[in-house]
Amino acid sequence: MYSFFETKINQTTTGIILILLCLFSKKIIAQTDSSSTLKRPVSIYLRNIIIEGNNRTKDFIILRHLTIAPGDSLSLSDIPGLFEENKSNLVNLQLFIDVQFNLKNWEGKQTDIYITVKERWYSLPMISFDIYDRNFNSWWVTHNADLRRVQYGGRFLQQNVRGRDEDLYVILLNGFAQRIEAGYNMPYINIGMSLGLRARIYANRNRTLQYYNLENKEQFYWDDNKYLRTSYGGSLDFTIRPGIRFRQVLSVSYNYASINDSIYRLNPFYFDSAKTQQYIGLRYTVINDNRDWAAYPLKGSYTEATINKTGVGKLLSTTDLTALYLIYARYIPLSAKWFSSVMLRSKISFPIYQPYYNQRGLGYKSDYVSGYEYYIIDAQSYALVRANLRYKLYRLRIPVMNPFMKTNNYMPVYFYPKLMLESGYALDQTSRTDNLLSNTLLRSIGLGVDIATGYDFVFRVEYSLNHRLEKGLYLHFSGLF
Repeated sequence: MYSFFETKINQTTTGIILILLCLFSKKIIAQTDSSSTLKRPVSIYLRNIIIEGNNRTKDFIILRHLTIAPGDSLSLSDIPGLFEENKSNLVNLQLFIDVQFNLKNWEGKQTDIYITVKERWYSLPMISFDIYDRNFNSWWVTHNADLRRVQYGGRFLQQNVRGRDEDLYVILLNGFAQRIEAGYNMPYINIGMSLGLRARIYANRNRTLQYYNLENKEQFYWDDNKYLRTSYGGSLDFTIRPGIRFRQVLSVSYNYASINDSIYRLNPFYFDSAKTQQYIGLRYTVINDNRDWAAYPLKGSYTEATINKTGVGKLLSTTDLTALYLIYARYIPLSAKWFSSVMLRSKISFPIYQPYYNQRGLGYKSDYVSGYEYYIIDAQSYALVRANLRYKLYRLRIPVMNPFMKTNNYMPVYFYPKLMLESGYALDQTSRTDNLLSNTLLRSIGLGVDIATGYDFVFRVEYSLNHRLEKGLYLHFSGLF
């Protein structure tokens, strides 16, 4: 049934694309040089690529992400698809809020491509009030919106340093937990622009700590006079990106953490019968990203496979764990307004018995089933599937003034009502009797609205019903650093 349904979707989509292709091709010819009455050729010779609006971004950064180059011979019927593909490539750099392609300066079979970009704000200093808990819903309901569980401080993000798509960020937080973190990303460190490097350091101290999960609920211990856990570390990521959509990332990290006597007495297996843990970590990730807009995709696919090694040999490592992760997503436009998607997220890890500090099942970050936001489901392995149907309802253009560049701009905001179906399974092989939702098929249905902005921030309002017939309204945020 699925193959038949997918075939029908592809046939419908192909028909729509062919119609739009013919119309759009005529539109390009009509708009590129209205003063000329000469009949346009079937193929053209690309003479120049001219970039406008990039006040900071270097031309070679933009040219690096194009699939066309001066000297190419292009079929006129292929141009709409090429423009759409290359616009997606530039939008996913997360440097521009708008990108436009146009053909100009026709001379026989020769023409130029003009790329007009509108740059974002690249300096983003923010006063920050962070919720310590796993998500907003857990803080609001489980902990009664306790303001003591808020971290306050500042965040600073400088994007596009030197105009080379490099990023610098600094995080300084105090309050419920103390956090210091800084990082710098250089996506291109060689002449061929195929190698990149990212560095990160961090340090954290906690006066309150989640030391165990009982009946899928976090158990916390609080001490106003002592730090219960101290941790610090750093990492280096080496990126290999020979093309535009495919990349490999090799990460090397060092991590150290210690707990005080109170936590050790409450859970001696927090660090596997020890008060400290340190390890060298290795991670290798392969990514094939074919999404039209990475922050909120409507068309394309995404595949990510990772092998993560926590502890390498016995040098500076007191633990030894291995985990395999897989993410696959497919995004299908059904019409100009309707869109569907399906996503799989999974993890397999071993050995079976792992320190509490390192074991992560469902309920953390993006690994959750809607309708179970108040629960943590400990497991060594898990899988979850999400499917939804979305409708493009409305788009706003909010005027924005950039005080750093003294220019006016706008931020697009999109509204997508949706229907959701989700399911997940967390495999816990430790035979725990107090982890009730593990080894159980989780499932939910829900309605919601996604609000996506041009700065890659997405706000989700969702109403879900799970298999326990528990229902609720849940809020989710993504996209901020």
